[in-house]
Amino acid sequence: MSPDERIFGLGDKPGGLDRRNRAFQMWNTDAYGWEESTDPLYKALPFSFRSAKTGPATGRFSTTHTVPALIFGTELRDALSFGSDGGDLDYYFIYGPSPSRC
Repeated sequence: MSPDERIFGLGDKPGGLDRRNRAFQMWNTDAYGWEESTDPLYKALPFSFRSAKTGPATGRFSTTHTVPALIFGTELRDALSFGSDGGDLDYYFIYGPSPSRC
């Protein structure tokens, strides 16, 4: 990830709109009385979108029957990673020169 990249999406997640420098579990749970550090929450939408001042805009959507994890720069500052506990993990990538053209 470039230093000016921002990541958005994922559905019901606490904290700011920019998901960079955070990690998330994509699972649904009833989290009554949740706090800003609570994850997962009520809805998991496995779509994220990243955009930078320069370069292309990209989107990602995943499907799996297990619990996927999305890691945006917490293990390595310039790396985005994803995976699941087991089973197949299908990822769909959307590419465009700008957010409005994806």
